[in-house]
Amino acid sequence: MRRLFYLPALALAVWTAWLGLVAAMAVMLAMQAWHPHYLPVTVLLVILVAAGIFLILGGLWRLIVGPRRLRTLTCLLLGVPPLLFFTGHFLYGLKAGYGRNVHLDLPLKMLVPFGESFFDLLTRFQYPVRTGGETVVMIARPMEKAPEQVAAMDRHVKALWGRLGGVSTTRRIHWIRGSLMGIGGHALYGMCMGSQPGELSVDAEGLAWLDRHEVAHCVLDSFMPTDIEPPSVLSEGWAQANQGDDERTVALHAREGRERGESIPLRELTGPGWYNRHHWPAYFQGAALVNHILRKHGPAKFLELFRSCRPATFADDCQRVLGVSLDDLDAAYWVGIKQLAGEETTPAARLRSFKTRPPVEPAAWSAFVDEYLAATKTLIAPYDHVDMTIERVFHGPDEHGKPETVTHRTVSRRSGDLMAMRAAYPHAGQAYLATPARSFVSRRPAENAPWEIIDRPRPDPELSYRGVVRHIAETGESFSKEAAFLLAIAAETQLLANASTFAVTQFERFTEGGRPCVRVRIENTATKPAMWRSTTVVLAADEKLAARSSDIELHDGSHLRQEFVYDHEAGVPILRSYHYENVGRAGKIRDGTTTVVDRRFGPVPASEFTEEKLLDGPVVHKLAPSDDDLYKDPATFADWYRAALYAGVVSLALGLCAGFLGGFGRPQPEA
Repeated sequence: MRRLFYLPALALAVWTAWLGLVAAMAVMLAMQAWHPHYLPVTVLLVILVAAGIFLILGGLWRLIVGPRRLRTLTCLLLGVPPLLFFTGHFLYGLKAGYGRNVHLDLPLKMLVPFGESFFDLLTRFQYPVRTGGETVVMIARPMEKAPEQVAAMDRHVKALWGRLGGVSTTRRIHWIRGSLMGIGGHALYGMCMGSQPGELSVDAEGLAWLDRHEVAHCVLDSFMPTDIEPPSVLSEGWAQANQGDDERTVALHAREGRERGESIPLRELTGPGWYNRHHWPAYFQGAALVNHILRKHGPAKFLELFRSCRPATFADDCQRVLGVSLDDLDAAYWVGIKQLAGEETTPAARLRSFKTRPPVEPAAWSAFVDEYLAATKTLIAPYDHVDMTIERVFHGPDEHGKPETVTHRTVSRRSGDLMAMRAAYPHAGQAYLATPARSFVSRRPAENAPWEIIDRPRPDPELSYRGVVRHIAETGESFSKEAAFLLAIAAETQLLANASTFAVTQFERFTEGGRPCVRVRIENTATKPAMWRSTTVVLAADEKLAARSSDIELHDGSHLRQEFVYDHEAGVPILRSYHYENVGRAGKIRDGTTTVVDRRFGPVPASEFTEEKLLDGPVVHKLAPSDDDLYKDPATFADWYRAALYAGVVSLALGLCAGFLGGFGRPQPEA
């Protein structure tokens, strides 16, 4: 005679394994277990899953063939909830791993030791080689120069200890060279996922910025209790400040972000909407803020603030620990940014920051930059007040390989602080207006479509103005900077997070056609440059160092060569046109010419800087997305974690109901 004893036993095993797993995670979290071994968690997880599978299969079979179906249903409904609870909990952790809005609540913290244990198991198959150092263990696939990279990371960790006041720990960080389960660029207390070897450009010590960044997270976490709740501006700020840039470069990045209109007041950045939001403002502002706190208040105060601050009381915590109000701290660190970054325009500062390599001497380059900036002011000055129309004609193959000619026309106006630009492309267009009173970006998605203006609910005129000015500088205003070619190149590199890979490798004065010239070559030493490999420009030394020609080697090995033609007004070279050719290994790919169609220097009436004057056609206004929509995490299967939890609750409730309706009765012998 068969009895149904095995179904209750399996249900009990599922509950026991799940409760044991939860208890193990809680104990490891409370004890701050550093790199827990995979075996305890794996054993409990295998028991949970295996017992759950046998329970489901056996229960379904019993429901089909009988007898005692009510008792079988009760066992199923009561035995399945732990599986659903664990699934929901696990998906909750994956959601945090895949997203950028991370709330350090207890359920997520309990998953950290589980995640470290589970990932420890995965790495033994995916990244089988472990190279140990003094402070880190690099976990990777077979690779060259592994000991050298570990030694370099050891030096990085020790330097971070120095920044934290000389404190140190015997805990070694597990540094994984790649992603796990699609999660990359993350840190879990003592474990972090960094870059694949060769994936990113590396610095002089052979380390990528991402690896320095994630290891920095682990270093700080090694001194912290498990109940910390720091804002992302401090946690990401610490890592961003220690990914390889010096304090001046960090300050330049912060200032660039503010000029783009992307900065956020510190009170808002540490408020409910942004406290746990790991997005760009938290990085570039946080790095400068952390550097300021370490420099002005010392590492002990920084560690205390990081350890003790809470979301609901951050402003009070700041006053208590640092002795300054949140608003005063906000003002002070921006003053520090201004002092570090200097008073120059950002492209000029970036030009100064380029490293030099022999035979170029740093002193010679620095002196030339001073000379260059003084000369090019004359080239750029007329464009402070101008009404200009330029036409760009491109010749090359279309998407089907057939020859085509494309024409773009851009109208740009500027009169001091007032700026406007409208660009017409085939079947589309975009326009920018920047005035202290009102600024906006508008786009026309099709030739006959109305212009679309995005309106923000609570616009900050100053931030909007700076942001649109930055857009104009990076797009339509480039023509006015072409004569000052090195400044245009420096401005282009601002789009990158790290300028440390750029180096001046050639600087020489020579004579060409009886005219004095200067040749400058700037190389991008990144392993996989995102923009270009090198730029060589010839400047006319007798004409305000205006660009005569340039040769840019692109990342695919092709070259972009340009020749510049000037008019002269009152002895100042004024760019009339330039021709470019894109040449590959097999010959010319495409070419084009940019020409001034109409240009009038001098003040432009303020009446020209209005929506009606700028946009040639109907206009529709659309509401900008809120921060919640703009910074919303992408949808993934992990978003279904609530469904698993709710299903577990429903299953438990139905199981209890079925049990009280007779499912808890004693099993009877079967014939």
